[in-house]
Amino acid sequence: MQNETDDVFSPIELRYLPVKNRIVRSATNDYAAESDGSVSTYQIEIIRKLAENEVGLIITGNFCVSVAGRNGRDQHILYGDFDRTALTELVRSAHVSGCRIVAQLGHAGGKAKRADIDVPDPVAPSDTIYIEGEPAAKALSIDEIKRLVGDFATAARTAREASFDGVQLHCAHGYLLSQFLSPQQNLRTDKYGGSPANRFRIVEEIITAIRSLCGAEFPILVKMNGNAPGKAETYFEDVRYFVGRCETLGLTAVEISGFDFLTFDKDKGPYYTDIISALRPMVQIPLIAVGGVRSLKEMKAVLRSGADMVALSRPFICESHLITRLKAGQERAKCISCNKCFSLYKKEKRRCVFQKTMRVRVLLHLEHEGLGLLRNAFLSRGAKIAESNLWKGESLPELESFDFLVVMGGAMNVDEDARFPWLSGEKKLIADAIASDKRVLGICLGAQLIARALGAKVRPMGYKEIGWFPVRAECDGNRFFKSLAKGGELGMAHWHGDTFALPEGCDRLFSSEACPEQGFAVREKTVVALQFHAELDEAMFRSFIEHGGDELTAGGEWVQQAETALHGLKTEGAAARKVLDELVAELFA
Repeated sequence: MQNETDDVFSPIELRYLPVKNRIVRSATNDYAAESDGSVSTYQIEIIRKLAENEVGLIITGNFCVSVAGRNGRDQHILYGDFDRTALTELVRSAHVSGCRIVAQLGHAGGKAKRADIDVPDPVAPSDTIYIEGEPAAKALSIDEIKRLVGDFATAARTAREASFDGVQLHCAHGYLLSQFLSPQQNLRTDKYGGSPANRFRIVEEIITAIRSLCGAEFPILVKMNGNAPGKAETYFEDVRYFVGRCETLGLTAVEISGFDFLTFDKDKGPYYTDIISALRPMVQIPLIAVGGVRSLKEMKAVLRSGADMVALSRPFICESHLITRLKAGQERAKCISCNKCFSLYKKEKRRCVFQKTMRVRVLLHLEHEGLGLLRNAFLSRGAKIAESNLWKGESLPELESFDFLVVMGGAMNVDEDARFPWLSGEKKLIADAIASDKRVLGICLGAQLIARALGAKVRPMGYKEIGWFPVRAECDGNRFFKSLAKGGELGMAHWHGDTFALPEGCDRLFSSEACPEQGFAVREKTVVALQFHAELDEAMFRSFIEHGGDELTAGGEWVQQAETALHGLKTEGAAARKVLDELVAELFA
């Protein structure tokens, strides 16, 4: 393909993969997978934000294809038994915005971190030390190579079943397939070592195996280094051969990176355009350039160098909205190539030095009504949580001490100021927080306090709503609950006897048969009030039952028995957690 445009927003027809523009999110390790290797809700949020902001093609972080090749507990996997529900949701979060998504497949080889996870000793093309201070990796036997080829193909089939638009083989940055391609790291003397054809053999075998399981039209991309240490001229001939074979084999695209991308001065970019320019007259296969791109001007220059698409990684960690902002007039990305994103999330649960640590203040009214599932949802986003136990007589916080106010439930009425002296000050604090454009979330009593702070009435319903009952979505496409269409229902936990009127300037979010006001959002603000309890896990729900058993005994039309309510949580709680995660993602956006 000879690129004839520098318009990064023009569509492109890749082989079996049409893409709406030329902008690619290059594979990026986010260090945020669940400990079992499944996709986390935070990873889904990352993909959703990119897709909503003009990225045409997303290549995921490296999915490991077998246990011996995993480079940490925070890497997601495509082997063995794991919950694939989130994997499908990851794909959907891209597709809903018209974005394509490709799963990168990889194996760490000699770089596998055996100290971090219980895996066999690392394997590699040769008995060579790949991590300084670690013993040498074990050279793969022919039979082990055959099994690895099958592992890649099986992972590709899993990706296809989850509706990914294709896969990318990670043959760069010193991982297993890169180790095979490297004349410095591949010292084999059999058919998998020596000549460029032999070193590329495992990649060809993987491609053939993937096609046997996924079909000839399933898109396969490759990412490879365009250079090698001390081998610039001679290795280019190897790269030309590798890219030529990718073309002959009918692959969809080749992404060109390099072994040294972390060493460049922050103002040197774009990187590797000289390699792209040298390759362009020799091959027709679409080429993707990655590295050092920070502006629309530089993206155009990359396309003029001969690339068909331009990929970014670190700038999208810093600003998921980057392309939208560049189109609106922002001159350059904020990313300064400090590379702290490679370790920051593990240390502080934030991905970039420019991402602010959210200061969350929680107002608690009862000992047993804490954050529940919200705690981990906040901590996974790097929040600093402070609690004010008002039931203990602790003081209310100063307005300047928090960014996000969370008001939890309680057994009192919002106007029992004489009995609970803190209530008057709490309502003023909530009103001041809303007026100051703080983020505010209220649960149950907290929702009623927000309504009261906004001037709405709060009154007894005349009966209790206690148990697990469905709530109905009352608006389409609300930014806090994008996945819920109007009229859609999902089960939620309830424990209340009061209700609020919808305040002026607010949108009704939810209702239930027992209570027409189950939630609202303040227009033009990041303020949400929910009457129901989406934050409950089983242990917390049992604590509610233990402390409020007399209300269950009293009974009523909308009061369930404890085991009935718990059964609802156990069978439908996953859907409630998904909605809660969606809400938290937007509250932290």
